[in-house]
Amino acid sequence: MVDPAFVRTMARYNAWQNESLMAAAEALGDEARKADRGAFFRSIHGTFNHILWADEVWMSRLTGSEKPSVGGRDSAGYVEGWAAFCARRRQRDQAILDWAATVEPDWLRGTLIWYSGSQPRDRQAAGLPDRPSLQPPDPSPRADPRDADGRRRQAGRHRSVPGRRAPLKARRRRALSPAAPRPGRRAPPPRPRSG
Repeated sequence: MVDPAFVRTMARYNAWQNESLMAAAEALGDEARKADRGAFFRSIHGTFNHILWADEVWMSRLTGSEKPSVGGRDSAGYVEGWAAFCARRRQRDQAILDWAATVEPDWLRGTLIWYSGSQPRDRQAAGLPDRPSLQPPDPSPRADPRDADGRRRQAGRHRSVPGRRAPLKARRRRALSPAAPRPGRRAPPPRPRSG
């Protein structure tokens, strides 16, 4: 069960891990940190930026602090310079530690409701205080559920959508399960072993 001590432990772990990663990335140099490595957020710097952006989004939901000035699609370019990024990361980690120090058991038992800009609708997480949505619907174009081509964005990865492949986890499960014959069919004869 999540309790205030666990929240504080995770906040300390988060700050320690971010310091470790920044120290390792410091040795790379700016060009290597910003090189496109084929990752989802392109570069190491872009991935760090997205993680910082996500922490700031969640802190805005949990505490009502100001949310990031860019949306998720632009999060890889959130903070340009390395020194500015490190200063902002340390500031955010301290804010998380300060927040964690104030968390009470009753607060963790409630429900948190927030507005998701990436999936334009209210979302809910059990275990946090009942309260109205912290993020009102965003009237900006990024809140529109249609992309630039006018097609509807997929609302969820794991929904069954006709013509769409099953999630990778489900495909792996099927591939690893023994091939059972379908009802009404006989199992195929065993293949002769060679060798």
